[in-house]
This record gives sequence, C-alpha cells and structure tokens, in this order.
Amino acid sequence: MYCKRKRRFYIDPLKVLAAVAAFSVAAALGVTSYSRIKAEYMAKRMAAVTADEKSADEIRTEEWGAEVRAVIEPEYLPKVPAAAGSKEPVEPAAEDHGAEEAEAAAAEAPVRVSMENCLFVGDSRTVGLKSYGQLDGAEFFAGVGLSIYQLDKAKVPVGELGQVSFEELLKARQYDKVYIMMGINEVGYPFEKTVERYRSLVERLLAAQPGAQIVLQGNLHVTKERSDKDKVVNNPNIDRFNSALSGIADGERVFYIDPNHLFDDENGALDANKSYDNAHPKAQYYIGWSEWIMSRTFPEREQVNEV
Repeated sequence: MYCKRKRRFYIDPLKVLAAVAAFSVAAALGVTSYSRIKAEYMAKRMAAVTADEKSADEIRTEEWGAEVRAVIEPEYLPKVPAAAGSKEPVEPAAEDHGAEEAEAAAAEAPVRVSMENCLFVGDSRTVGLKSYGQLDGAEFFAGVGLSIYQLDKAKVPVGELGQVSFEELLKARQYDKVYIMMGINEVGYPFEKTVERYRSLVERLLAAQPGAQIVLQGNLHVTKERSDKDKVVNNPNIDRFNSALSGIADGERVFYIDPNHLFDDENGALDANKSYDNAHPKAQYYIGWSEWIMSRTFPEREQVNEV
C-alpha cells in the first residue's frame, strides 16, 4: 500500500493473510469442481464402453440369480500345429500338449471323407475339431465358451461369408447335416430351461434347414479328478444332460451320437492321459474323433484320396 504522509509503500500483514486465504479457498473449490467433473466424465465413458460387453457371468446373474454357476472354458486352445490339410495356420505352443503326436497321426491318414454341406455348431471342443480334426469341406459356427444362451449373440467368421451371426448363416446356407455339441457351459443353468432351449434350437433348425439332418453329440466327460472336486461340472450332471439330449432325437431327422467311449477310462471319465486340462482332449485325438463322426453319420459317403 502507499502512504501519502510518509511517501512510501508498506505491506499490511492482515490484508496479505486475507488475500492468501481467499486464494486458497478459490483454488480448493476449483480443484474440487475439476475433480468432480472429471470423475463424472470418466464414469460416463466407462458406462459407454462396458454397456455391450457384459460377461457371461453377469448375464447368468441377470437371468437366473447369483447362485447359478457354469463351467468357464479356457480363453485359449493350446496352439499346437494343425492337422494336415487345415486351412488355418496355427503357431506352435511353448508347452507340448500332443503336437508331435498330432503331426504323426495326420501324416499317417491317407484318405479323407468329404464333409461338404455340413455345419458344426459348438464350444471349444468343436473349435478343436475345426483345428485338429479332418473334416474337409465342413463349416463351423464355434467359439470358446459358446453356450446355447449366447448362440444368437455371437458373431463368428464362416468362410467367405466373414463374420456372421447364427441367424445370418442359416439364411445364407442350406446344409445336409448340422452337428451340435453344446452343454458343458450350461451345466450350472436350470436343467429344464436348458433342455427346452436345446429343443427350441432343434425345432428352429428343422424349419430353417428343411433338407438337413440334425445330429446331437453328447458332451464329453471331464476327468475323474475334476468330476470328484466340482459340485457342478461333474460327470453325473453331464450324463444327466446327455440323457435328456438323447430324448430329443426322433431317429428320423434328429439323431443322437455319444463320442465318450473314444476318450473314457475304466471309470467312465475322461482319461487323464488323453487330456491336457481335465476337460479337453489332446490335439492328436481329434483326428480319431472326426473319423468316428464320419463313419457314424456318413457311412455311404465315398472316401477320396488326398491330392
């Protein structure tokens, strides 16, 4: 401040303190307001990003309640070399889950069976058939973790059609046979509701694919170790569900086949020596599985030598 009498400037301590206090309050209010605005903005961004990305567990909770639980499949399949003739390259894995055996088995298979106009629908085990089996000409609508409750929400790459929904695929293609293998991810759902969903799917396919036969495959068992420890995903529950699936078959256009004898041990469980994770077969066993499918469902289809 300026003093006229002494013609000099001097500092009023009280006014300085008042100014500092006022500045501090203003700054605090500004920071608080900025933080609040930023927090609201981030919350809106997170809500927008996650709105369409609910997990399967969240969807299950919405439909059935928090107590419902189903098996969660691994987020990957072992990256072992694909069987001979596979159209999709697969990188080798750091760990050996049967890659060498798969290559040897593929090299020894001298013939193929054409599976043109056949569709396979399923979860990670069907993805394994696509990657390591020998189902030449077949198309696949399959994904890791795919369940009958998520079937119409998924988009999957199918040949030259690219990414398509299940409904889009049924409108674009007419098949001779449609193979379905889902259920391991649905074991924790209400039993009757899941069976009814399966029955509705079969009826839908019969209408949308009037020239096709529908082949329901029984779900593979888990190992005895897994079955004994898991209160939900265990072999008694899997057998109960498979039994219900077999009841949907009519022997005319809808058929049921059970591949478990290809993989089971003396206990009626998935042989631990044939599995890398107590739930999925090792790569080399998919070739035998695919050959068995062809022999059971296309015994009359001519085998053609590999070119």
